Amino acid sequence: MRDETGLDVFYELTPKVQAHELLVFLPQFKEFMRDDESHVAHKLVKWLEDEFGPVSAKIEAMLAEGKITYSTVWYLFKKGVKFYGWDEASGCKIGSEVISFEYKSTMFFSFFQIVGQVVQSNGGQFVNHTKQFRIMEFKGAKKLSDLPVVPMDDETLQALTTRGEKFRELAIVSRNIALRFCYLPLVS
Repeated sequence: MRDETGLDVFYELTPKVQAHELLVFLPQFKEFMRDDESHVAHKLVKWLEDEFGPVSAKIEAMLAEGKITYSTVWYLFKKGVKFYGWDEASGCKIGSEVISFEYKSTMFFSFFQIVGQVVQSNGGQFVNHTKQFRIMEFKGAKKLSDLPVVPMDDETLQALTTRGEKFRELAIVSRNIALRFCYLPLVS
């Protein structure tokens, strides 16, 4: 289960996990079992299907309309799913891939947190680091396009990839130009 879900709860001495946290991994569990009814996870899969069949149907109906509720937003952001959000400092759209996700609460507000890996550059080198994205709690069903973090679509992926390739080319050119200026002899 540790490898399949990536949930840190399975590293605890007596793991306790909420059922909806496992539901998101149901397709992976099914693939892992490959129709082996004697597999230890078969009972779990059957229980999840029986217990959450109506929930899955509700979520799929909302998604068909391009909507989601706060309590079901976890369904969109499974580990490994590509998504995009906006950088707070620049306002630029940035892409990432889900490393982990969880619902969190403070004394003042609740939010859904997604941790993803992003690439940053200072113009000279590229660095991978993790970044936290948040979806603040909201009431009712909301359009996916109105969320501050959105699952990646093909058009946005292509646009971000093209932008990244252009940036990389420009960064290499500007770095090479800067290095040449460093070695120019001073004229007196």
